[in-house]
Amino acid sequence: SFIKENSILFAEGCYFEDVMFMTKAIYYAKKIVSCPNTTYHYIEISTSTVKSKDNKSSRKQNNIFSR
Repeated sequence: SFIKENSILFAEGCYFEDVMFMTKAIYYAKKIVSCPNTTYHYIEISTSTVKSKDNKSSRKQNNIFSR
């Protein structure tokens, strides 16, 4: 699949991991289509990094944008 071929993965333990995922997906895409009636589905997971108070996660958040 497109994701496997281009090694596009969510960075584990990071905040805003979807930003890096989407940036890579757009970069490797051969074609991008815009849909006029888009929707956003938000799923909240109790064990997600966003809910974590771990300082390591905060440091990883800061590092994701410096790559």
